Amino acid sequence: MERSSDLHHFALSGKDNSGSIAKYIVTCGDKSVETTTSTAVLSDFGVGKQTAYVVTYDAEGNASKQTKVSFTVKDATPPEQVTGLAVPVADSKYKATLSWNPGVDNSGKVAQYEIQLDDGKILKSGKTMLNVSKLSVGEHPCKVRAIDKDKNVGKWSDAQTFTVKDMTAPGNVSIKAKVEENSLLLIWKTPKDNVGVTGYILKYGVNLEHTEILAANELSFRIDGIAKGSYQYRIVAVDAAGNES
Repeated sequence: MERSSDLHHFALSGKDNSGSIAKYIVTCGDKSVETTTSTAVLSDFGVGKQTAYVVTYDAEGNASKQTKVSFTVKDATPPEQVTGLAVPVADSKYKATLSWNPGVDNSGKVAQYEIQLDDGKILKSGKTMLNVSKLSVGEHPCKVRAIDKDKNVGKWSDAQTFTVKDMTAPGNVSIKAKVEENSLLLIWKTPKDNVGVTGYILKYGVNLEHTEILAANELSFRIDGIAKGSYQYRIVAVDAAGNES
């Protein structure tokens, strides 16, 4: 007997003292089929265990005892496409929570969800949410699909894209000062940043009244014409998102 969630093929055979079988009647629940061949087909069964009964008839209309046939119909219908995938907001620790509506399946319950993040590795969740961490700065596409207990896989949801902003400031700038007659040479090294330093803001003067905006590759600055006395300077690194050290 071949079977699927839609069609069930019964291979039939029987013997009679007259030498010929006139027909078979196969019944399963409220479905019944009569055939004069060795094959019977029933359709539109529900998922789960089923029991069919076969009765054989000879040419005189004599009926055999019922033959019981038990079988299990496996679920071959995938869950529906997942909806409601929300656009998350990443926090300052570069973490985010993906969430979506509960999946719909003919068996009544979705067993698991698969989530694809950044068109890469497939992540799994038994809930309608997934926490993701260690997100890089930039855009992150994501989509989700449902899987039922019989491993039928639904279609991917409509994709969503969320943006992770850079919220990490560059490290402090290590700066050295060298007095040369009536000038002051300031020299520093590029500090660490998760994305990269894009420039520097240098303030200097008796009361830090002067400001210079410097490019990322400018790692020194000379202040000429300084007079004797107390002099101040302060420098901060800036990244592309405007975070300052």
